[in-house]
Amino acid sequence: MFIYALTAIVASSAAGVGAVERIPVNIKSVERNHYQTIEESMHIHTRYCDEIAYADSALLVFEPYGLENKLVFRSGVTCEVTRVYDRDAYYTRTGR
Repeated sequence: MFIYALTAIVASSAAGVGAVERIPVNIKSVERNHYQTIEESMHIHTRYCDEIAYADSALLVFEPYGLENKLVFRSGVTCEVTRVYDRDAYYTRTGR
């Protein structure tokens, strides 16, 4: 019985590790490849992204250590995300 319970706990923990998060954000450009939310709590770093934003809606699709992390702008432009820093959560999540 104990082994069955331990297996269930490990399986449920492993399922959450690679979960893809889809986070709607309201962002503005700070500099090339650097965006932040309007309230300045989350910083998003991208690679080769020249999209300019000021109080624009976007969707952050992020999986820690994932290869498909992206920031999708309202205009339809999609940029690769390399790092996300969330000040409110006190952690940094890094892609590849």
